[in-house]
Amino acid sequence: MNAWWHTYRCVSPRLREAALFTLARGSYRDLDQKLPLKSGAPNNEVFVSGDITDRVEVNREGILWVDYNFAMKHSCRKFVQMTIKTKGSGDMASARIQDTDGKLYQSALLSGAIQLEPKSELTLEIQNRFCFLPSVAVRPLRNTRLKELSKLAGPLSVLWLSPELGAVTARAYTRLHTWYRTWRVFLDYPESSDNYVVKLQNNHLFRFSRDGIVKFSFTQAVYSVNLGGQKPCTHQGLTVSPKIERSSQNVTIFKRFHKGVTRKYTTIEASGVVPVKQGEVLYFDVETMLGCQTWYFGATREEDKNGIGVANVLWVPTEFSASFRGELVPDIDWSHNETELQFQYISTSRGDVFEMVDGTYLMFKKSGHANINFYMKMQHSCDYVKLIAFYYTVDSKKAVAVAQQVLGNTQGMWDGVALSSSHKVEEDSRMYLKLFCVRGEVERVAWEWNTLSVMWIHQ
Repeated sequence: MNAWWHTYRCVSPRLREAALFTLARGSYRDLDQKLPLKSGAPNNEVFVSGDITDRVEVNREGILWVDYNFAMKHSCRKFVQMTIKTKGSGDMASARIQDTDGKLYQSALLSGAIQLEPKSELTLEIQNRFCFLPSVAVRPLRNTRLKELSKLAGPLSVLWLSPELGAVTARAYTRLHTWYRTWRVFLDYPESSDNYVVKLQNNHLFRFSRDGIVKFSFTQAVYSVNLGGQKPCTHQGLTVSPKIERSSQNVTIFKRFHKGVTRKYTTIEASGVVPVKQGEVLYFDVETMLGCQTWYFGATREEDKNGIGVANVLWVPTEFSASFRGELVPDIDWSHNETELQFQYISTSRGDVFEMVDGTYLMFKKSGHANINFYMKMQHSCDYVKLIAFYYTVDSKKAVAVAQQVLGNTQGMWDGVALSSSHKVEEDSRMYLKLFCVRGEVERVAWEWNTLSVMWIHQ
C-alpha cells in the first residue's frame, strides 16, 4: 500500500516519459535548502536517477509538467516557502505554508510547466528564513522551527513530453494587487513555446487557436485582513474558480476552496484539466466576501517575476490526448475510517479511453500516461485525513499508491485538500481514490465542490 515511490516509465521515451520522486530523509535545518530526492527508477534516455540526489536531471529537450503534493508542520514566523526551481529558468511555482504552532498538518500542491533544453536540472527548495533570528541566520528562534516535512504526502511527479508531440506550454505572472471582493486574475510577462496556439490576451485570458486538451494550474501567495466585525475572511475563506469562455458563455470548470485566515501569509492554488475548442479562452477568478481585504503578491517589474504568483498552461493536440471529468456523489457514508470515493460521470472527450466502473474505478481502455487531479472541501475532527490515489493493472496482485495528500484537523471550519500526479497507465488498468481518517471523524463534505479531472496522453 505504501509503495507509491515506484516509477512508471515507457518502453520507448520517444514522445513521453513520467517519473515519481519521493523525499529522502533529512534535517531541513538550513536557511535555504535543496531537498534530497529518492527515485527507484533506473537511468533512461530522459531522466538520470540515483539512489539519493538533490536534483532531477533531464537529458533531452522537451516540455515538463511537474506536480508536487506536500504537507508540513511548523511554528516559524510568517511562513515557510516551498519552490520548484529549474536551473537557468528560475522558479516554476512557490507555495507559502502558514504557521499553526507546529500542531496541525498544512498541505499544498505545486504545479507548473516549462520547456527545457537538454541537460537541464529540476530541484525542490525549502526556505526556512522565518525560523531564524534576522541577525543570526544560523541560530533558530526559540520554540520556532520546522517540526515535520511529512512523508505522508507526495510524490514529486515529472511528466516529460517530446517536441515531436506538438504540445505547447505557456505561463504568465501576477502583479502585486490589493482587492476587496472577486478578483479577475491579472497576468503579465507572458511566455509561450508557440504564441500562435496559446496566447495571453488582455492580461486575463489564455486564448487557444486550436482544439486540444489543457492541463492548467494557478498558484498565488496572499495575505488577508478582516474589515469589520463579521470576519468575512475567516468565515468565508477564498475560492479559486478556473473558468472558460465557451459559445459566448462563461463556464466555471470547478471551484477550489481554501480555508479563511486573517493576518497570515498563505497560498491559494487550483490545478485541473479541460478540453478546449478553437477560439475559447481560459481565465481565473478569486472570490472573497465583501470586507475581506486581500493582498495578492507578485512581480512589480519583469526582472522580479517569480513563482509566488503564476499561471501555467499545457496544451496537447486532441490527436494524442483525452480528458475525463467526474464529481463526487452526494450520498457517501463517511462513518468509516476508510472510505472509497464514488463519482458520477460528467463528461469525457473520448469514450474509447475512459470508463467509470461501479462509480468507484476509473478504467483506462488504452495505454498511455495520465495526469490526475482531485479536490475536496470538507470539515473533520481527525488528527488528519489522508487522501490516496491507488492504481492497479490487470496483472497486479494489489493496488499501489501513486499519489497522496494529508489535511490536519479543520477545527470546525471548512477547508480544502488537493491532489495531483502523473504516471503511466496500461490498457484496462484502473485507478481509484480512498480517504483515511486517523482518530476522529469526517463531519461534513460539500459534495458539489469535489471534482476529479484527468488528462490522458497517447502511448
